[in-house]
Amino acid sequence: VYCLKCLLYLVSCIMYNFSMGFKEGDFVEILDKRGKNYFLKLLRGKVFHTHLGSILHEEIIGKTEGEKIHDFIVLKPTLWDFLLNMRRISGIIYPKDIGFIWIWGDIFSGAKVVEGGLGSGAMLISLSRAVGKDGEIISYELRDDMIKIAKENLENFYGEIPAWVKIKKGDVYNKIEEKNVDRIILDVPEPWEAIKNVYNSLKNGGIVISYLPTIIQTERFHKELERKGFICVETEEIFIRGWHIKEKSVRPEQRMVGHTGFLVKGRKTK
Repeated sequence: VYCLKCLLYLVSCIMYNFSMGFKEGDFVEILDKRGKNYFLKLLRGKVFHTHLGSILHEEIIGKTEGEKIHDFIVLKPTLWDFLLNMRRISGIIYPKDIGFIWIWGDIFSGAKVVEGGLGSGAMLISLSRAVGKDGEIISYELRDDMIKIAKENLENFYGEIPAWVKIKKGDVYNKIEEKNVDRIILDVPEPWEAIKNVYNSLKNGGIVISYLPTIIQTERFHKELERKGFICVETEEIFIRGWHIKEKSVRPEQRMVGHTGFLVKGRKTK
């Protein structure tokens, strides 16, 4: 009996490790010996080529994260990597801004969030990760091509469209059906046109954040929020500068992620 238990335990460990391996259709990050990374989708019959060598996709399928294949290390892409490398037909809200929105907007597990302006789905994927299975994300978008690519990106990230994510073809300028919403995130050209609907949908104390590319749009939305009775209205802009640290060389990177957009936040009150 003892030997049988040991055998069953060994088999379960093997099956667990096998089930955790990469499979066809998964996205992986390949890291070479110089630290450069590559993003690809695993497909049988395909070959990954670089001037440092090649890897058959079949060599990666079944392997687990962190394993070394030839001179490369195979990793599961982070959310940051996925958003920057996923297919898109529009500009996305950059990860540095998304991260700030999470904290600044207090996007919490179990929250009910409405998004206006789906785009290619970067913000939607991030919000769905933040609120989790106990939350709810409803995204409004008018363009069919945007809806199609966003659904494709959701399926590539999760393997399917999560049950807590809903995509509606609609315009937040005209109507937001949901009530008692915790947070509303806007990525639309004229967010001031949606303020009345935003106010009616948010619960008291609820937060709205809008991402805007120009200061003209930003100024108008900021002032309209104050005019319509929102409190704690703030505007922020986020920059990231990396550092080059190699042996005796320590200096800022020559390139940095500068202006991508402005963020405006307000809270609803009675």
